[in-house]
Amino acid sequence: MDKDLKRSLYCVARFYDSHKVGDVGPLGFRRSTDLRKLLGCVEFLVDENILIPGEIRFLDLG
Repeated sequence: MDKDLKRSLYCVARFYDSHKVGDVGPLGFRRSTDLRKLLGCVEFLVDENILIPGEIRFLDLG
């Protein structure tokens, strides 16, 4: 993964991780995120073709 993509993902993760909206949403699900935890292993997931850049559009962290 190139350094610009990695930096962009880190900035997005940092933003959302700092804007948690509470423990429970109106439908009863958890409405927080820990994207920096995912970012820690995303390079491995790409290398193993679990995440395919340009093809994967959705990832459920639940």
